[in-house]
Amino acid sequence: MNAKNILALIEAHIEKGIIGLAVVFGGLMIWWYGLGTPNKVDFGGQSYGPHELAPAILDSAKSLKTAMDNASAEDPKPQGSSDKLIKRHNEGIFAEIPPAKPDDPNAKAFRLQPAVRVLTSGGHEAVVPGLKESEEAPGSVTLITPLAPQQPKMRNGRSLAVQKPTKLGETAKPNVAAGTTDSPREVAWASGAMYWPKDAHKAETTRNGYAAYRSKIYVTGIDVERQELLANGDWSEPKLVEGSKAMPELTIPEPAIDDKGNLINKADLDGAFRVVKAEQNMLMQPPFYTTSAGDQWSIPPLKGFEEEEEEEIASATPKPKKPERAERPERPTRGTGGVRGGGRGPIGGGEFAGGGGRFGGGGEVVGGGRMPGGAGGAATDRKAVEEAKKLAKSDLKEAQAAYDKKDYTQAMTKAQAVVGNEHATKADHDKAQDLIEKADKKLAEAGGGGGGRAPLGGGRIGGDFGGLEGDFGPTRFGGGETLGGRGMGMMPTAAPTGAQKLVTSPDDDKLPAVFFHDDTVEAGKTYRYRSRVNVWNRYVGRIRSLKDPEGAKLATLHGEWSFWSDPVTITPSTYFFVRSLKPGTDRVVLEVWKWIGGKWIKRPFEASVGEMIGGEVTLKPEEVEHLAKDEPKDDKKASDKGRLENFTTGAIVLDIRVDEPTHVRVAKGKGAFDYREQKTLVVVYLDPADGQVKERTQAADQSDPLRKKLEADSGG
Repeated sequence: MNAKNILALIEAHIEKGIIGLAVVFGGLMIWWYGLGTPNKVDFGGQSYGPHELAPAILDSAKSLKTAMDNASAEDPKPQGSSDKLIKRHNEGIFAEIPPAKPDDPNAKAFRLQPAVRVLTSGGHEAVVPGLKESEEAPGSVTLITPLAPQQPKMRNGRSLAVQKPTKLGETAKPNVAAGTTDSPREVAWASGAMYWPKDAHKAETTRNGYAAYRSKIYVTGIDVERQELLANGDWSEPKLVEGSKAMPELTIPEPAIDDKGNLINKADLDGAFRVVKAEQNMLMQPPFYTTSAGDQWSIPPLKGFEEEEEEEIASATPKPKKPERAERPERPTRGTGGVRGGGRGPIGGGEFAGGGGRFGGGGEVVGGGRMPGGAGGAATDRKAVEEAKKLAKSDLKEAQAAYDKKDYTQAMTKAQAVVGNEHATKADHDKAQDLIEKADKKLAEAGGGGGGRAPLGGGRIGGDFGGLEGDFGPTRFGGGETLGGRGMGMMPTAAPTGAQKLVTSPDDDKLPAVFFHDDTVEAGKTYRYRSRVNVWNRYVGRIRSLKDPEGAKLATLHGEWSFWSDPVTITPSTYFFVRSLKPGTDRVVLEVWKWIGGKWIKRPFEASVGEMIGGEVTLKPEEVEHLAKDEPKDDKKASDKGRLENFTTGAIVLDIRVDEPTHVRVAKGKGAFDYREQKTLVVVYLDPADGQVKERTQAADQSDPLRKKLEADSGG
């Protein structure tokens, strides 16, 4: 058969061959998927065919529903270890339920099958990240030294305060000075504040192997070192500040570990840890004493809390005398002028001079128009803002003076005027709120607090002079009717306490501040401070987890030291200023100020070279009427005619120079200034506080900001 015949045969039978193969393939498929053994799948640990799978799934669903209906929500108890917690988490609702009776036939009904355990979307057993202690391989964790806080910002003062320690413990409650019956005493103090990068420290711990559940940071306290400025201009050796009653006391036991690495006093450490967790705000930002007179504490000038100070400039030519501001009535009246018109103002429709505008024209205000009158709608200029700031400072001084005289209602009224002044500096605003809080407490103690008429109504402080009911009126200052409406008592802000929200950076609410107070200082001395933050060691007693086992023997980890603060001179009990040269003599006339019972009192003295500045004087009875009536009387010191006080400063005059050329700073306007040569009287003296030779000039003392502050505080 040739090739042509073979090809013809294939063409004649090819279709039959293809059909035959298709029949064979189809038969195999029918046998494989229909007549032969059915295809099965695994479910719940068993194999099921197509017709068996649906009933099996239905039975499983019914079992699941039964388990859910019978599952009990047990009250969670503290876990003995993280292993128990992770086991409980992974068992789910199918964990075996202990039978009510040993022979309960349903005891095994809810035992979880391994294939039906709680799974993640990827089919793996669910795990709480960082929960298993086994994730911490032996020797895998490195303890991290707490990061350094920023450079401390300082504030200092002299106050009358009750010094009583704040002790922290499981049963001891914070015993802050407020509310105690102890008599106040004279206290010179320095306080520091700095931001601490808490979140950055936490990030460092996780990068160095800390388990997630051990990475939370708990502060145990603030360590502070100080240096004293010596007579030669050098700083002394750093000294740890100890014994300050203004800082909370917390006792943390030393860890005791036996030869096998077991923590013996775990219960004591657990108790201390509970206190640390509960008192975080107190440990990070301890409150200062409650003061009855003298300098009031406020947050040191951290970024965002800076105090705007008026620029004091010594001028070679006398400044024109400004017209005196008219005396304001004590109760609100209707104002007629204004500085800026527009919408309704914060206080009664005109913050300083009337309704219809923030500062502008014609509404009800405090004092009948507290700014000079003017057409409503004029733009607020720089001069008006400066006047508003000065007005706030004036009101604050009047409030403090009223408080010192125990006229607490008047003090609250004046302080609330500061709170309502939107151009008041933050420092003045905080001081005013502090005064409101203290005056309110005094009124409450005397039975005059709450439920009465609000000292001031309208705007921010009260309703709106038109009848709005205050939210806080019934609780703090009464909310009684004030000027035709119901005034809202302004809820004051107290100094930080353990329960108050932490002070944080205005730019970053995750950047907390930490405070410290030092009441062991000596008046007149100059110091600088540095600090560090201490935190609880989350791996105390856990030798096996640490690369350095010695770290497990520490309950507290000491942080890195901050940079040194700027120097701060502690407020002395006396100041002096150069006034003039006594005509026809070589004696200089000086003005000496002394702090007596919370009030600054001045007296003039004369001195020549080699003499000490100051001396004894007899004060008039009205000058010392602010002193406590129950103060022990010293017949040699006090009498009906007055009180003998020693104004000696300890400073010795070393030289007096007349017409000494000096340079004084002179204002040129718009914040600019220049220096001009001027002849002045110079007094060279030995400062007893630090042993240094210093000098004061008549030209500088004439406009010294401190002297002006003393004058204002004394009411002079």
